[in-house]
Amino acid sequence: MKETAKESEAHLSLQEEESKKAEQEAAKQEEKRWRHTYSDRPGLVEALSASTMPELTLLRQNMGLAGVSSLKKQELVPVLAEALLLRAPALFQLLDLVQYQWLKKTIADGGLRFVGEEENHLWRELETVGWVFRGTFPAGKTVFLPQELAALFERFDQEGLGQVAARNEQWTRLTTGLLHYYGVLSTEEIKAFLETLTGKEVVEEEILGVLSWYRLYSDGDIACGEGLWWDWRVDDVEAVREEQELRSSLPFAAFSYEQLYAAGKADFVEEYPAFQELLEVFQGNWELDRQVARELAAYSVEMIRNDKDVSLLLQELGEALEFPNMEVVQGLTKALISLHNETPLWVLKGHAPQELRLQGVEDRHLDLVKKKQPVVNADKIGRNELCPCGSGKKYKKCCGAN
Repeated sequence: MKETAKESEAHLSLQEEESKKAEQEAAKQEEKRWRHTYSDRPGLVEALSASTMPELTLLRQNMGLAGVSSLKKQELVPVLAEALLLRAPALFQLLDLVQYQWLKKTIADGGLRFVGEEENHLWRELETVGWVFRGTFPAGKTVFLPQELAALFERFDQEGLGQVAARNEQWTRLTTGLLHYYGVLSTEEIKAFLETLTGKEVVEEEILGVLSWYRLYSDGDIACGEGLWWDWRVDDVEAVREEQELRSSLPFAAFSYEQLYAAGKADFVEEYPAFQELLEVFQGNWELDRQVARELAAYSVEMIRNDKDVSLLLQELGEALEFPNMEVVQGLTKALISLHNETPLWVLKGHAPQELRLQGVEDRHLDLVKKKQPVVNADKIGRNELCPCGSGKKYKKCCGAN
């Protein structure tokens, strides 16, 4: 039975009320985590003892400790403390430069970092591995490194942790850049690319550890599974990989170290000529501010890289933007076709269709417009007007024929 407008409004109101209650409960639980007060920085055992059993259980699970689930709190605390100190040196080798610098500065400030109302993803990520704890000190809400962990970090820092962190930063930035352009790569392919780009040998076990840490505990916008790594925006990993493997004779597109390192930065958007053209169409016809127009253009690139038809993308944009006249539709269609031609595609191993077409390569992904044509509101299109699909035919003899 179809829901009435009144019932729909009541249902929406109930959802909003439940959402508000959930937010309030989450805020209440978050506040409880600052419940312990300290005058001096505590040691590891004291910090662990101040945690609740559910918090210790979560830490145990994050550490992957087996055979200790039946232990009571007073038995579990020393086991966790010992395991944290034993594992820390190996994990220090996985830190990226931002994490390394945060830890170094915090330790230099006495192992304490006043947080106040500021959100900081860094300490929250390090909290999940048991290196950082919360408490309320005389200065207010503070996160701290227990004395034993801080001393251990300083000891290993003297052996070159900073250089290792810089190397990790290089690896993760370049890998993120590679996945930005290629979409999906195997661990072996990433290793080979990194060795070529850096001119140094890369140990597979080390790169696996660094990338896994980056994905779980840092800003890494990458995902992995079954020996493959991919950009977080890839919709269908298997489909992209299949298309790449079908083109075994096509080498991966060549990008410089500088291009890949730049593309590895968070929220990177490459504003090539076709992207700029699309920005101008959005801003000129809908008077969007640059940031909104940029987001729409970036979304268009993402859809094209995910092998979506230009026609389908035009339909989606039509749902978000009102098309005032056919001239605007035709201009937008032209800009989207240019974007498709100039965008490095994941299925083409980072090559842009226009680039391969100029080289004489034959491939179904080089078509300007795929078989499925744009569908727009027929009431707004005169039958004798040019079809918005860009065919050059009149609408009544093209898309309007159906």
